[in-house]
Amino acid sequence: MNKVSYSTTVLKKGNGVVMSVSNEQVTTFAGVVRNEVFFVDGLVGKMTNLLITAVNNRTRERNYFKKYVEMLEGVISDEEFDKAIEDHEDEYVIPEDKEPTMEEIQCALEVASSLKDVNSVEDLESLFSFKPDSMQKCLTK
Repeated sequence: MNKVSYSTTVLKKGNGVVMSVSNEQVTTFAGVVRNEVFFVDGLVGKMTNLLITAVNNRTRERNYFKKYVEMLEGVISDEEFDKAIEDHEDEYVIPEDKEPTMEEIQCALEVASSLKDVNSVEDLESLFSFKPDSMQKCLTK
């Protein structure tokens, strides 16, 4: 008869308790946590907000590029291009105004590995509207 060893971990954090049991092949989790930990202010909420920001920022990049091509092709003048950007900044310009928390940085790093052309800290900051150098500041606290 083969002997299988198991390890057990209990994690208590905030309003939740999670227990895991592991052997060499699988880990099983059981736990209790208030819903808001996951669905309101928790990881799912943070991840959802980050992904919405990322999609909106990629849309802004696309909108800017389309408008720029219109200008290059002579469909609109330089002045019309500038006016469109100025009058509808939210459609064309990526805001970089968020000070990320450590959790937001962790979520951003996790999801960024699955996204195309995110190759630098600057790409991450732009994609998720983080203030320039804010990730470095947060990580060095």
